[in-house]
This record gives sequence, C-alpha cells and structure tokens, in this order.
Amino acid sequence: RSILHKAPQENTQVHFPVDYQVAEKKISGPLSFALAEQFPPDSFGISIGPKSIQLFQAIIDAAQTTFFNGSIGFTDRPETLMGTKAILTAMANAKGISIVAGGDSLAVLDLFNIKGITHCLTGGGSTLTYLSGRPLPGLAPFK
Repeated sequence: RSILHKAPQENTQVHFPVDYQVAEKKISGPLSFALAEQFPPDSFGISIGPKSIQLFQAIIDAAQTTFFNGSIGFTDRPETLMGTKAILTAMANAKGISIVAGGDSLAVLDLFNIKGITHCLTGGGSTLTYLSGRPLPGLAPFK
C-alpha cells in the first residue's frame, strides 16, 4: 500500500496483471485463464495471462530500464512459465537496460536459453536490499 501511495508522488506508474493463469481448487490443479475481475474464488493465481503478457511487453519495449526478480509460475510445472518466458524474452529484446536478479530467475533464463539481458545477478534478495537503500554487511566499511 505504501508503494501505491508513493508512486504518483514519484511520477511512477504501477501496473497490475489484467488476466491470470489459474490452477483450479489447488496449486497442482488443472490450469485455465481468468480475467482479473472474474478471478474464480476457488482458484490460485499461478502466472499471468496472455492479455497481461501483451500489456507488459509494451511497457518493457518503452522502458529505459527493467528489473526482474523471482519467477511467474513454477519451474517444476513448465506449462506455468509462459509469462516468465515472455517477460524475460521481451526484456532481452528491448533497447533499454535489463536486470535479472536471483538464482530462480537466472535458472529460467537458462531453461529457455534467453540471451541479451544486460545484467544478471545471482543474489536476488541482496539486490532488492541494495536497491531499497538498506546497507549490505558485505559492502559496509570496516570500523
């Protein structure tokens, strides 16, 4: 909520998915797609849907810098990774700077043989900590 409140003050837009890939009744359940406003109450959001992929690809194409941490879907269920693959491919093909952080994110780059990301960082959590402005013990000066 804090980010959503601060975003307009920082002239920053926050974009949410408009559709989802959902698993019915349980995470390992059958997959389908649902619009955000028609999200089934007995389902789990697994990934983004095709309309969200198109939306995010257009945003990535226009961005000066994109950052990705985590994955959308599950690596042990490759059929749930279409959103991750599409986002990472768009980042690799975009003109702007692309940053991918985290071991799981890098594993997906390898899984789909995606090349062209500007910066790849294995430490996803530490990268997020660094970007938030909090000190990292390994980078703090000795006293």
